[in-house]
Amino acid sequence: MSALFSPVKYGLLPDHLQAEELPRANAWIEAGTFLAILGGTISAGLLFAMSAPALVFAPVMLALALACYALSRQIPAAPAAAPDLRIDWNIATSTWQVLSDLARDKRLFRVALMNAWFWMTGAVVMAVLPLMVRDSLGGGQIAITYFLTIFAVSIGIGSALAAWISAGRVVLLPAPVGTALMAFFCFDAALALAGLRVAPAASGLGEFLQGEGVLRLSVDMAGLAIAGALLVVPTFTALQTWAKPESRARRIAAANALGAAMMTTGGLLLAGAQKAGISLPVIMLCLAILNVLAAIAMLKLLPTQPMRDAISILYRAIFRMEVKGMENLEKGRRRPDPGAEPRELSRCGPRPDPDGQDADLCHRLRGRQPLVGKAVPVAGQRTADQPRQTDGDPVADQGGELRRADGDLSRRPSDGHRQPDEGL
Repeated sequence: MSALFSPVKYGLLPDHLQAEELPRANAWIEAGTFLAILGGTISAGLLFAMSAPALVFAPVMLALALACYALSRQIPAAPAAAPDLRIDWNIATSTWQVLSDLARDKRLFRVALMNAWFWMTGAVVMAVLPLMVRDSLGGGQIAITYFLTIFAVSIGIGSALAAWISAGRVVLLPAPVGTALMAFFCFDAALALAGLRVAPAASGLGEFLQGEGVLRLSVDMAGLAIAGALLVVPTFTALQTWAKPESRARRIAAANALGAAMMTTGGLLLAGAQKAGISLPVIMLCLAILNVLAAIAMLKLLPTQPMRDAISILYRAIFRMEVKGMENLEKGRRRPDPGAEPRELSRCGPRPDPDGQDADLCHRLRGRQPLVGKAVPVAGQRTADQPRQTDGDPVADQGGELRRADGDLSRRPSDGHRQPDEGL
C-alpha cells in the first residue's frame, strides 16, 4: 500500500502550491521521508529490546495508522484532473502502460531515469552499510543506527540546499553535479575501506567512534546523502512541473516503477558481486565509476540548458536577483525574410522612401525602424560664440531634426549637446 503514497503526495503538491514553491515542498517531503525511516528504525530497535515486543508492536502500529489518517483529513480536497479515466486493475498491464506513456515523452523519461539513479545508488549504499559497519569497522546495531542517522539528517540538509539552489525554478544542473559528487564520495569510501584492517568489536558507540576510519566514512556517508538530495529534489520538481495535470500522478507512478526496477537491478548486481567474492572496496569503486558515467550522460542529455541553469543559480540563489522576461528574447529576435526579393531589401537601405511607405516592410525584414537622413555628429570643444558648420546638410540645417520612416520626429538641439530621447 505504501506504493500508493508517492504518486498521491507528489502529484497533489502542484494542485495546492505555486510552481515556485515546489522545490521547497519537495525538500520538506524528502527530508521528512528519510527522517521517518530513521525514526522507525530507531523505534523498532527500542521496541524489540523490551521484554514483550509482540504485545506492544500491534497497538503502536494501530496508533500510528489512526494518527496518519487524522492528519490526512486535514489535506485540502483537489478536483480530479482526469475524471473520465478508467483504472486498469491488472497490475502488470497497467504498469507497462504507464511506463510506455512515460517513454513517449522524452523529456520526462530522461528526468525519471535521473531520479531512478538516485534510488538505485541509495539502495546499494544502504545494502552495503551493515556489512561495512560490522565487518570493517567492528560496530553493532547501534553503530548502524548512527550511520543511518547521519544519512537521514544529511538528506535533509541536502534537500534544503537543493531548494535554495533551485530558487523556485526548474533547474537540473544540480543533478549531474550531485551525481559527480556521489562518485567522489564513493571513491573516497573505497579508498578508506581498502586501507582498513579488520577492527575488533566495539563495546559501545564511544569506542566505535574512536575507531580507525569511522570519521572519514561518516563524512563520506554524509556527502553521499547531500549529493543525492541535489539529484532527487530537482528531478521530482521537473516531473511535477512538466507533466500535464491530467497525467501527472501516472507519470510520477511510472517514475517510481522505474526507480523500483533500478533498485532491483542494483540489488541483483550487488548480490552477484558478493557471491563472486568481490570485496566492499571494489564494490564502492565500481559504484563510483558508474556514477561518473551517469554524470556525464546526464550532462549530455540534460533536458535544460546547463549554462542557463548556472546563470539562474548565480543570479537567483546567490545574488537574489529575479530575471523576468527571458521568454521575450526569442520573440524580439527578428531575421531578414529569406524569401524577400533583392529589390525589397534594397529599399531598406540607409535612406528608405521619405514618405514612409516602406516602413512596415523594413521593420519586418530588418527588425528595426530605419531612419531618414544622416546622423548628426555631436560637437566636441566648440564654444558658444563659434558658428556651427553644417556644410549644407539638410538635416543639420533643420536644427538637427531626424525623421523616422514612420513619420515620428526626434530632435537633437542645434547646440551640439545630445538630449535623452525616448524615440531613438
